[in-house]
Amino acid sequence: MKYTVLIALFVTLSGSARGSVTAEQLEVFKSSIKQGCIARGIERQDDHAVAFCSCMDKVLRSALSDAEFAEIAKQVAAGKPISQIALFKALIPQIAGYKEVDSKA
Repeated sequence: MKYTVLIALFVTLSGSARGSVTAEQLEVFKSSIKQGCIARGIERQDDHAVAFCSCMDKVLRSALSDAEFAEIAKQVAAGKPISQIALFKALIPQIAGYKEVDSKA
């Protein structure tokens, strides 16, 4: 998936988020994934970036619980690329399916 590699670069969490993530920090994290994806798509001059990233956001928000998002946030804060986190990697085929549908439209 072409956007996942640099999504983590756009994610910012405070140092306190490493221990426990508040609902507000979690929402910022969720939004930053989508915004990072869009920024990377725009950088790559992808005309479908907003649509793709919106679909990715929809998949993530429907498939992951807040506890799972918090776990991903902790791993990203610890320096692990989001593309290498098992919870995220498991959803890549579903996310990629949106890209395939979008490219056929």
